Amino acid sequence: MHEKLVRGEYPSLREMALAFRISTRQAEREIEYLRRVFRAPLKYSRKYGGYYYAEPFEFPLLFGPRSGGLRKNPVVSVIEGAITRREKLFIKLADGSGIFIPYYYSASRESFIGRFENSKKILEVNLKELKLLKTIDKNHTEIPAFDIEKSFPSEVKIARVKFGSEHMLLVYETALDVIKWLLENKKANPVIISPKKLIKELLAISKTIQKTFEPNG
Repeated sequence: MHEKLVRGEYPSLREMALAFRISTRQAEREIEYLRRVFRAPLKYSRKYGGYYYAEPFEFPLLFGPRSGGLRKNPVVSVIEGAITRREKLFIKLADGSGIFIPYYYSASRESFIGRFENSKKILEVNLKELKLLKTIDKNHTEIPAFDIEKSFPSEVKIARVKFGSEHMLLVYETALDVIKWLLENKKANPVIISPKKLIKELLAISKTIQKTFEPNG
């Protein structure tokens, strides 16, 4: 997406959300984060319906010195690429290793968040903790619905959803996460397929809300 902004292609908020598999609300927060932390000269063009850089810009935290010039951190590139393309990674830490599904990357914290394939426990991995990082030829269909800015879940649950023409796995902590995600992505007409327990919980919440409204007249 950074490259599209540099090329002046005016990516829209929805395009950013779909590219990174996040909600439009999360995409808005990312834009504000870039402006606040990196002082990114991001502006919105009503004429083209998308965002652009008002002046030349690069991410300073993603670059480091090399022979007096600049180079992109290859580890960050691999992680961000895997998140964008929904790819799994193989990572090795001091206390274990395995196939890892990355959801978010934080430049300010120099860490990424996700889970090992065989666990539902959410981890934050600092780049300095990595002993080994490898790309593997494996993709996933997971969409994180939990908000790491408000709460950091110790474990997550997984629901099967139909999102547009795709069948995806929604990773969430509570039913409230699912409700927020459904509302933020209602234009794509998402449908919850399973588990039945979640569907029953959502229906119960819906009935409770309906009872709070008085009938007309």
